[in-house]
Amino acid sequence: MRPAWIATCILMLCASAAVGQDTDIETRTGLAEASATGLRFELKDGSAADTARETLPQAAAEPLDAARIEALLKRVPALQPDGEEAQDFALREASTPPPRTGATVEASWPPAGDLEAPVPAEFAGELKVLRHAPEGEVALAPHFSISFSQPMIAVSDQTTASASVPVRLDPQPPGQWRWLGTRTLVFQPDGRFPMATDYSVTVPAGTKSVLGSAIAAEQVLRFSTPPPKLVRREPSSGSQPLDPVILLVFDQAVDPAEVHSRTRLQGPGGKAFALVRVDPETLPEDHSLRRSRDELIEGRWLALKPAQLLPAASQFTVEVEAGLPSAEGPRRSNEAARWSFSTFEPLKVSEWFCWGPRGQQREQCNPEGGWQVRFNNPLDERDFDPQRVTVTPAVEGWTVQTSSDGLTLSGAFAGNTRYQVRLSADLTDRFGQRLGAEQVLDFATGSASPNLIGPDKPMIILDPMAEPALSVYSRNLDALEVTIDRVGPEQWTQLQDWAQNHRYDTESEVQMPGQRLSQQTQRVKGAADTLVESRIALDRYLTDGVGHLLVRVRPQPFTEEVRWQEVLVWVQATRIGLVAVNDEAGVTAWASDLRTGAPLKDVAIEIHGSTARARTDAEGLTRLKLPTSSDHPLLLARRGKDLAILPRTLHPYGSWTASQASDSLAWLVFDDRGMYRPGEQVRIKGWMRRVDMATRGDVQLL
Repeated sequence: MRPAWIATCILMLCASAAVGQDTDIETRTGLAEASATGLRFELKDGSAADTARETLPQAAAEPLDAARIEALLKRVPALQPDGEEAQDFALREASTPPPRTGATVEASWPPAGDLEAPVPAEFAGELKVLRHAPEGEVALAPHFSISFSQPMIAVSDQTTASASVPVRLDPQPPGQWRWLGTRTLVFQPDGRFPMATDYSVTVPAGTKSVLGSAIAAEQVLRFSTPPPKLVRREPSSGSQPLDPVILLVFDQAVDPAEVHSRTRLQGPGGKAFALVRVDPETLPEDHSLRRSRDELIEGRWLALKPAQLLPAASQFTVEVEAGLPSAEGPRRSNEAARWSFSTFEPLKVSEWFCWGPRGQQREQCNPEGGWQVRFNNPLDERDFDPQRVTVTPAVEGWTVQTSSDGLTLSGAFAGNTRYQVRLSADLTDRFGQRLGAEQVLDFATGSASPNLIGPDKPMIILDPMAEPALSVYSRNLDALEVTIDRVGPEQWTQLQDWAQNHRYDTESEVQMPGQRLSQQTQRVKGAADTLVESRIALDRYLTDGVGHLLVRVRPQPFTEEVRWQEVLVWVQATRIGLVAVNDEAGVTAWASDLRTGAPLKDVAIEIHGSTARARTDAEGLTRLKLPTSSDHPLLLARRGKDLAILPRTLHPYGSWTASQASDSLAWLVFDDRGMYRPGEQVRIKGWMRRVDMATRGDVQLL
């Protein structure tokens, strides 16, 4: 180690100390003071340099040459290194030498030479065409396939294989040949085979397989795609305007000029009417053709209309002549397409009727049914005003709705009543025609069938801000039998069993569950054939306004005609609002005040019949662990005498029970061709995965 090298290192350390002003000065100084040996540094705040100080002139010096420098360095004794500090320079592990290039051997594939191998039994015999598709007259030909009894090519890449095509397709549209395995050859056209074309596929005599077998005689396979066919035509029914748009849609591309020249329109007496082409963009925005234009395939349709207005109230025939050429192939249509339509007549009512107990009986309309008025022309719904259709006497909830074929009239009709419906002369059809004169239609109702209507759910909660009562509605009933029982959570399952097995069994001796509080007959006050509300007061059966009651209402007298008219409902009178959501293992419940919506603290929550119990916090929330057994249909909330119950479901046997998510299988399976004949070999490939439905589940291999 040379002294000059030591001096250079000292200068570098000094420079490093001067530059590193952003380090921890106190720490560095402390370390220096703690060391008794070595270099010591002291750092102080700097001050601005005195630009006015005297600058000493640089001393004259003479550079030493290399020989004199070397002579000086030799006078310095050599630095002896410590043996423990002497180490070899650390080199990284040498890289693996690159591989040496070997000899390149050129060879053909498959290998040349006579490779003897046993012929599988399924390939024995002469070479034959096993199957081909399509065959004969077909509606559509997406591709052509032909299968041989023996391998026709060696196993190779698809590009090489597709160069070997042992058949001839005539005519051959743009597309590509490809092999499925070594025995099935497929031609995939660009899109599909053109329509209106006869195709032939020739397998020349002498065609050989890779096993050496040859086809003895030439085989010609044929199939054909159909000529043009009209698949949609408009107009075809209903009253039409005097300038109807005639839409012709075909199953393939056609020449619009040819279609136009071969389409005829004839009116009364065989009079011909000229047709002109229609640009859909010139039609009104609400025209059906303009709205549905995007659904039509370009080149397959044509729109025409009469060159002059047609006479009203007349029938016309549209005919597309036979021999229509296709724009895809040479075949022409072999039969004419023909249909008829009629132009509109003056607007009038064609019929009016209602539905009686046994079908259409105009004199005996069912008060609960609707009435129908039909016109010979569709009404203009944009110009329709319901005020133009009135009824006498007035009907509560009178509603008039328009449809494509007329009017539907509904409301709360009374029984045994004769009504008159007045149609304004200003009713207008889609062709701008007015009815012209007011028309009066007579409707008559018969007696309504007795019926009883109650809540549409098996359990209801009474409004805590109203008088506790249950409303039922009836028509043509003189009296109601009202039975009231006090029930609790323990009766819930019993009620489900009784309702399933004994509710409508008039001979059963099994009584409704609960403690009988009342059974009485309540008269129905109201006019015949009208819907009457009957309120059943419940306040005297409750304790401080809360409790649970089972209310059963049946018509009196209880006959076979009204057997199914019964109302059975579990009534909760509570001030606790109870809401719950559950996952696989637990349930979160929220209790609130039904009157104010405020959360309720310290409400006892439990799952009936289990040990799961908790109390709500200041936010009205709590969490319970679900039991594993399945006999826990109710969630209960208690606050003093007040009890709220929440069934798991309104299904008779729902239960608050923990569930374990089970795995499921997902798969994707496909075959090699998609269409087979009986007895053919099918090759199927696919993937299956297990889907873990647990909370942190994933898709896994089987």
